[in-house]
Amino acid sequence: MRTHTEEEEELKTILANHALWLTGNSKGSHANLKGADLENAYLKGADLRGANLRGANLKGADLENAYLKGADLRNADLRNADLRGADLRNADLWNANLAESGGIQYSQASWSQHGECGRMLIGVKINGEDVYFCGCFRGTLSELEEFIQGDEERYKQSRTMTMEFVSKTLNFNQ
Repeated sequence: MRTHTEEEEELKTILANHALWLTGNSKGSHANLKGADLENAYLKGADLRGANLRGANLKGADLENAYLKGADLRNADLRNADLRGADLRNADLWNANLAESGGIQYSQASWSQHGECGRMLIGVKINGEDVYFCGCFRGTLSELEEFIQGDEERYKQSRTMTMEFVSKTLNFNQ
């Protein structure tokens, strides 16, 4: 059985190797934390640009001012994580659980009335810009509107209603 200290040391080593990898140093390696249990981890200011955090447990993690640009956070559990000041540009947040996370505005809705059972639209405010995720779609509100207008007629109404709901709730206090 590994101790908490051993796990912390392993994480420090992964972060140090990732930092080297980011600078192009051949001694470094890309951080692969896919499925890692990082619950309540202290990652304040950590440079995790482009890291694989797919499916990671980041519940309660301190990610304040962390660099997560381009990180793969698909299916990650970010409940109660502190994301204040985190750089999430181009991060993949598809199906990430952002419930009660601090420092990030998001809205999501799912629907099942038109043959796409379980389809979910997520809107996230990243560095002041609204970014929307749905299936393989990732883009701005105007790009989402264009995507919906180019879709099959039978899907337009429910997708438009969902888009409007997510957009309005994402920007409710503004």
